[in-house]
Amino acid sequence: MKYMHFNSSCPYAGLANMLALAGHDTEDFQIAIDMNLPLLLHYDQETGYYQAGASLQSARWFNLYLNPRGYRYVEAPYAKGDVLSLLKPGTMLGMEISPQSRHAVVFLGEENGIYRFLNNKWESTPEPELLDLSPQECLERLSDRVIMGHLEQQEASPVDFIPLFKEALATWDCLRMELLRFIACEQSPQAMREAMNRLFRPLLLDGLTMLQLLGCEEQVQHLTELQGKFLQTIRRGQATRLSNDISPADIHQAIDGFTQLITEKMDATTAQSACENNKEHHNGQAIS
Repeated sequence: MKYMHFNSSCPYAGLANMLALAGHDTEDFQIAIDMNLPLLLHYDQETGYYQAGASLQSARWFNLYLNPRGYRYVEAPYAKGDVLSLLKPGTMLGMEISPQSRHAVVFLGEENGIYRFLNNKWESTPEPELLDLSPQECLERLSDRVIMGHLEQQEASPVDFIPLFKEALATWDCLRMELLRFIACEQSPQAMREAMNRLFRPLLLDGLTMLQLLGCEEQVQHLTELQGKFLQTIRRGQATRLSNDISPADIHQAIDGFTQLITEKMDATTAQSACENNKEHHNGQAIS
């Protein structure tokens, strides 16, 4: 059983469990580090949300880890009524675990009309590791539209992270400007609550979690303080200008921490690639 080790990581713990079923041993945090998840930021054009960390949880992102290791993640949406007939062992999907908790589970198999799922959970929580559900119980826990994914083997293929790093840098600049505009104007309590996930989560929740994975203690401390200031302002329940509590310099410092990490990784990746190409060139000359 592979457990969750960081905030909202149930899909990544699920991926680790799927890989374990296929004979590949890893953990959610190791997947995140190996696929450079802490250095990625994406803007979703459809929703208008900025996404970082565990919010990046689809085939596009999972395959950054899987493709170099000879796997790919294949997913598609299905109507609730079709799910049970399509389930195969090793399939991951979202399911309601409790009335206020919905997250990713991995289907293990069906026996005598009972469907068994692996519950990707924190090791310390009291939730069961296995869910044994009747067909009716399964349907009651599913959304009307269910995205299901599974692993397939393929020839291992490398991933070019440079375009993703460049995307992240440009997206951090866009988010920086939105955050600066937002804190400069008086905002209603409702506007601040709505901005929590769209604007602030990538920095003060998912971003903070990613820095914790990397062990960036100074940046973690700064973001933790910013998170506390933001939540304190929200709890007041009053219209206010966030710049009274969070300064533009705070925003710049927090985001510059991420862009510096990305730039350093880009430089290291480019240097390593040049070194490998140079080595191949010299080996080719020696052979000829």
